[in-house]
Amino acid sequence: MRIGYQSRKPAGFTLIELMVVLIIVGVMLSAAILYIRPLSQDEIRIIEAEKLRAIALSVADESILRRKPMGIRLASHGYRVVVSENGAWDTKDEDRFYRYRALAPSLRLEIVEPPIRLLDDEKAIKTAKPHMYFLPNSEISPFKLAFISDDGGTSWVYTDEYNDVRIEQQ
Repeated sequence: MRIGYQSRKPAGFTLIELMVVLIIVGVMLSAAILYIRPLSQDEIRIIEAEKLRAIALSVADESILRRKPMGIRLASHGYRVVVSENGAWDTKDEDRFYRYRALAPSLRLEIVEPPIRLLDDEKAIKTAKPHMYFLPNSEISPFKLAFISDDGGTSWVYTDEYNDVRIEQQ
């Protein structure tokens, strides 16, 4: 052992180590709080309307890319994408893009324009013609849908005069 040399044993955590731990704990707590907080009916309705708008825009693009008419079949509590294959509307169940998408239980869907009764029978949802049409020449059939929540709030998804899909909140 050298003279004048004393070995120091660590007496605790460094300031950097403590700060890193506090940051990690803070991020985890904020994520947990955001995850635990339930969404309001307004937020759920707006999210579902935005989802349908995004699906409609995707279907419009797919119709152009595939050069086939496509559509969306609507039910009072959900919808599904279909494609025209050899004169028949096919659901292509093996592809997730075409799957049935159920709405949140606190929501219902209504067609405002054109006024058509929605489907509720599972067999009819798989076999009926679509309510919304998307053609390969980029045309979209005019429609106006209402997402109505149990608290009476309403969001509309519709096509405007420029063939764009829009959302309006009450």
